[in-house]
Amino acid sequence: MAKVNFNASTNGKPEPGKTMGILSLVGAFLLPPAGLVCGIIGLKQSKEVKKDNPLALAGTIISGVTILISIIVTIIAFSIWGATANKVMQLGEGIMDEAQQSMQQAKDSMAESRRQSQQDADQRQQILEQAQQAIDEANQQIQSTPDTTQQMQDAEAAAQRLLQQMQQ
Repeated sequence: MAKVNFNASTNGKPEPGKTMGILSLVGAFLLPPAGLVCGIIGLKQSKEVKKDNPLALAGTIISGVTILISIIVTIIAFSIWGATANKVMQLGEGIMDEAQQSMQQAKDSMAESRRQSQQDADQRQQILEQAQQAIDEANQQIQSTPDTTQQMQDAEAAAQRLLQQMQQ
């Protein structure tokens, strides 16, 4: 069975930080904070032996840029969300104001309808009282005079007129 060497080397010696450089590059796309940490560790290990580690450098740069972009996108998203929420709240207040105005108009309209209905009822009551008074006067005239045929006809006509007014 062959032995696997995870510390890659070009001349038979292990290159410190190379494994961390590979992990940094992979981590930059999968989990940027982990890629940044691995890249920094890989660069430090390579620096101790005075070797370049382009994989660790690339992983560190890509991880840093990815984290920075994520922060900027998050700030922008929250700003847009806040502005949208504020606009929705303003619209909601406007809708509430319109609803309250509509309710007040409905209340005013109902009060006017009740007032008009009361006036109509009062007018009908006055007409009924006038009709009753005319009937009472007609009955008094009938009882006080012997020749009542013409007077009865006059009283009946007056009562009919009042009843017609009441029906209108």
